[in-house]
Amino acid sequence: MSAKAKLKLQQARRAQASKAVQHIKKENDLLAEALPLFKDGLEDFATKKKKAINQDPEFRMQFLEMCSTLGVDPVASKCNKFGSKLGLNDFYFEVAIQAIDECLYSRSTDGGLTSLAVLTDRLRRRRGSKASKISRKDVEKAVKVMQPLGPGFHIVRIGKNNDKYVSSVPEEVNPDFSKAMDIAAENGGSLSGNVLSKQHSWSDHRIKAVNDFFLGNGMAWNDNKAQSQTIVFPSIFFSQDTNELTTTTSTVASGSQQRL
Repeated sequence: MSAKAKLKLQQARRAQASKAVQHIKKENDLLAEALPLFKDGLEDFATKKKKAINQDPEFRMQFLEMCSTLGVDPVASKCNKFGSKLGLNDFYFEVAIQAIDECLYSRSTDGGLTSLAVLTDRLRRRRGSKASKISRKDVEKAVKVMQPLGPGFHIVRIGKNNDKYVSSVPEEVNPDFSKAMDIAAENGGSLSGNVLSKQHSWSDHRIKAVNDFFLGNGMAWNDNKAQSQTIVFPSIFFSQDTNELTTTTSTVASGSQQRL
């Protein structure tokens, strides 16, 4: 291709790029003009559907997803129109405080790693039938409300199914710790040094660091009956045993109701 042809090709591409930028700018300008109208409509919708939003967990999640699409967070602050009108910020802060209380109460049982499903069940029992119904997504949202305060309470995903747990351990979970919990989930909550060494080629130093973290924070217990160094995550173990899980949940929930 000659220099003249290359120059013409470059000029044509620049012209196309310029047109594309102008088109995008025009679309953004139209969206910026329409967005306030959408938000006003959303506010009217929220006012009319306030009862359903507060009482129906599924409808509440759909409403929050719609708000997110428009860049509105009803739980952001007291100054937010939606937050003050709907009371959603108060609702989620209330659930968050109750969730923290439940996690701390059960820490001696589950090591500070509580199944989201179990926590939701306990909160439903605690709140009773007269309070607004809650879903797992509500509890997850409530936990995320507390994240600006630090890493003390956060959601972690464990295992191939990405099962959700609420961690009440005030420590950041690094990739090694996450991987170790995934391996434990595949083995019924048990984490063996032999498995880490032979199947995953982990060094003794790496295995010790992981064990020290989980044992030191009370998230796992030593399995003294195992032939090799093994730790057990009670939360993962119980969550994979229906009978044990039911017994544990009922016991903790009963204690929660007595504390109210």
